Amino acid sequence: MTLGNDAFEWADRRSALQELRDIIEEYKRRDVKVIVAKLRAKAKLMFLRSGLMDVIGANNIVDSVTTAMGIIEQPELFQQFSTYEDVGASTQ
Repeated sequence: MTLGNDAFEWADRRSALQELRDIIEEYKRRDVKVIVAKLRAKAKLMFLRSGLMDVIGANNIVDSVTTAMGIIEQPELFQQFSTYEDVGASTQ
């Protein structure tokens, strides 16, 4: 699903964001962890404005698929960080 395409009307974006919210909430009810990787700045802004960021959790937005996979495969390694973006900062 593309949320940042300028060809979409705002109503279409709102519908897409609502659908995405419903899907994520259903996954959470099933105890499925949702991690979003490589979220672009424009989409991140839409997630913030729509409240979707609160549903996902800011610490479940990561910069890379590698980080997302690490969180899934070894969650205990990532529990020490307040956000997953801190992971990269601690290794530099």
